[in-house]
Amino acid sequence: FHKWVYDNKLTIETAIANLKKKQDLNAAKAFLTTNKITTESNLLADTLITEAYIARFNAEIQRLAPKLQVKLEKAASQKGSTPYKVLIDTDSGIKCKPEDILSEGEQRIVALSAFFADATGRNTNTPIIIDDPISSLDLNYESAATRRIVELARNRQVIVFTHRISMLTGIEETCQRLGVQHKEN
Repeated sequence: FHKWVYDNKLTIETAIANLKKKQDLNAAKAFLTTNKITTESNLLADTLITEAYIARFNAEIQRLAPKLQVKLEKAASQKGSTPYKVLIDTDSGIKCKPEDILSEGEQRIVALSAFFADATGRNTNTPIIIDDPISSLDLNYESAATRRIVELARNRQVIVFTHRISMLTGIEETCQRLGVQHKEN
C-alpha cells in the first residue's frame, strides 16, 4: 500500500487540491444566489414602505391627481426587485401596470406623489430639490404640482430647477396667493 501511495503521490495531491477548489467554489456559489438579495430587498422595503408612507402616498395622489385610480401594493418578490408596486386600482379586480395605461404625464404625477410622500415623511428640514417637475404634465397636473411645491415651501426650503416659464409664473402666482416667500435665480 505504501508503495502504491508513493507511486501515485502526485495524482493524489492533485485530486485533493481539486476537491479543495470544488469545496471553495461551492462555498462561493452560496454568495451568488439572489434569494439573499431578495430577502434583504424585502426587509428594506418593509422598513421604508410603511403604512404611514402608503397613507402619505395616497394623500399625495389625492392632492395631485384625484381622478387617477392608483394604489401602492405589496407584490410577489422576485430576483431582488422591490416587492411594492404601483398598480391601477380597478373595481374589476384586474391588475394593470401603470405604464400600460397611464400617459407619460400621469406616470410623472404618480412619481411626484411617491417623491412627495417620501420627502414629507422625514423629521428633518432638509431642502427638497426637484428637477423640472412639470415636464410631460398637462395644465391641470402642472397647476396641482406647482401648488403642492409651494405648500411644501411653507415649512421647508424647496429648490426647483426648470426651464419652463409657465412653472416660474405658476410658482410666483401661487406663492403670492398663499403668502409664501420665494426667490428666483
